[in-house]
Amino acid sequence: MALTGMLVLSQIITTAVMIFLGALLLMLSAKIFKLKDQSYMTALKVTLILYVIGFVLSLIGMAALSTAIIMAVLNFIVLIVLAMYLIKTFYKLDWGKAALTWLVWFILTLIVGFIIGLIMAAIFAGAIISAVV
Repeated sequence: MALTGMLVLSQIITTAVMIFLGALLLMLSAKIFKLKDQSYMTALKVTLILYVIGFVLSLIGMAALSTAIIMAVLNFIVLIVLAMYLIKTFYKLDWGKAALTWLVWFILTLIVGFIIGLIMAAIFAGAIISAVV
């Protein structure tokens, strides 16, 4: 039970941090493509919607460990489609430019997420080890 609680806590903290960082990265992606709307607020709205839905879907996947892999794949596909739709809608783009904007945002988010993931893993690994011992 304690391990599940630590995993959920870790995910909550990571999601909260990544919402703000993800918005910065989406704003950077908008600047790279010289979109009309390059504001942080638009990026924050898109990121907030996407990450909250992603968080809920991942909790569902954690609850059903027997279907975790299937849920992870479905989560990924749903979030890709939703991200491109939100970018297309909020930034008023065609599907091609929305896909390119998403791809750059995705790559930037992977890099930053990996770094944050390493930091969070180190923090929570120490907490889990101390809870077990």
